[in-house]
Amino acid sequence: IAEKSFDGLYPYFQQLPGVGPYTESAILSFAYNEKVITVDTNIKRIISRYFGIDNPEDYIDRFSPILLKNTNSRSVNQALMDFGSSICKSRNPQCLYCPLENSCEKYFYYKTKTVEKFSGSNREIRGNLVKLLLNKGAQKVETIQVELDTDKNRLNKILENMQKDGLVKLKENNLVEI
Repeated sequence: IAEKSFDGLYPYFQQLPGVGPYTESAILSFAYNEKVITVDTNIKRIISRYFGIDNPEDYIDRFSPILLKNTNSRSVNQALMDFGSSICKSRNPQCLYCPLENSCEKYFYYKTKTVEKFSGSNREIRGNLVKLLLNKGAQKVETIQVELDTDKNRLNKILENMQKDGLVKLKENNLVEI
């Protein structure tokens, strides 16, 4: 959605650590008044229920120009977020008080998320790696591998992702630091 505004006027916000599509679209909408829908869980739920669809992201990508035509996206996004948190709630939606109730499909789609076990997960290794570097300072990759008792390929992928996220720096001589 946000790539529509990259005409040289705005930076590519997702290059910043911790900034993903949601934050970028929120910045573009709220700070720059760009016509983008800030897709959060509330907005996805409203679109899914109202239009009776399983994949609201695709619908928003396809129809956002129509949904935002002749409107201020900042106001639309704020209104939808507020509406989703107060009326069209994930649990116990207030359909009786909803002004859209008569035309709403009232489609309730329950998507179950599989949550990775923490024990032995990449998240656990990342946390232990940060702890190790905070406690002992910069460490060689080989030392980290032994300390965290993990295989080299897995550790290298984790380090690569953490470097992309701006959490660690890989220096000369295979030295890793925060």
